[in-house]
Amino acid sequence: MILLAENGSKTVGIAPMMCSAYRLFGIWIRKIEFIGSGASDYCSFILAEKHNECMRLFSQYMSRVPEEWDYVELTDVSEKAVWLGVLKTMSDSTKLAQETYLHECSYIPFSVSQQEYFGSLSRSQKKALRRNARNLEKDFTVEYLDSSKTTSLSQEMNLFFDLHQKRWTAKRFSGIFSSQEARDFHVDVARSFSQQGWLGLFFLKLSGIPVAAHYGFRYNSKFYSYLSGYHPRFSRYGVGSLLTQYVVNVCIKEGLKEFDFLRGSEDYKNRWNTSSRWNLQLVLTRKGFLPSLRTKWYVNWWLFANKIKYFSRNLLK
Repeated sequence: MILLAENGSKTVGIAPMMCSAYRLFGIWIRKIEFIGSGASDYCSFILAEKHNECMRLFSQYMSRVPEEWDYVELTDVSEKAVWLGVLKTMSDSTKLAQETYLHECSYIPFSVSQQEYFGSLSRSQKKALRRNARNLEKDFTVEYLDSSKTTSLSQEMNLFFDLHQKRWTAKRFSGIFSSQEARDFHVDVARSFSQQGWLGLFFLKLSGIPVAAHYGFRYNSKFYSYLSGYHPRFSRYGVGSLLTQYVVNVCIKEGLKEFDFLRGSEDYKNRWNTSSRWNLQLVLTRKGFLPSLRTKWYVNWWLFANKIKYFSRNLLK
């Protein structure tokens, strides 16, 4: 259910939505959600101008869409989204029924030089980076590569996929690049982004052997750190952290304003002296007492049933 808001012949807003039906323990729930729900770190309406008018039009359309739905669930919306204030004050046929802080997201704001930024890291982090760099230089020929504009992109992306998979295979997980479909999709994205100057693809090689990779996107003065990978055999050298250090250096040199670690606030991200913001989950319902009550029941039932399913599955292992 992709909605376009047009001003004459110009598209000024996009709502990348879908209608989904879920069944759990015999209860069907139908909701409207972002296409990227679950898989994407950030989801949002895409608004170029006329934010208020676009949001009102989207809301009006969803309230009368022919598909049946129980509620609208907007997941992983940044608390900094420009349209949030508009959504909360709309007085059409839908209303905001619930707002939940969902995921903490770590990022590095750049306003200093490389030397000043790395000087701000904790003593233990600086010590580990220096020690690992010395050990690498003692044992190998060390080479850092920016392959964002390579002419052999498919080959470089497959190299990244393999390094990412090695990390997860060592933990006995399949990893998101275990399917050819996922690989093909990201090769297409990387090729398109490379042509626009948006791709960030970096490698660390030791004596000619690729041992770590970092994959992300440059856009609107920010670097979005999407995924990384490294060969487990070299983990004692901290190759993943050393490559991250290199990528951060590149970003500062290029004058970017921010290094975004995306969704989640894992410990390895916090070592980089990060700031944080939150992704929200917003639940919208049709106006009226009964629709609000029904939505509240559905949302609470769904959370409760998923917990039962999770604990049941883990008890049977």
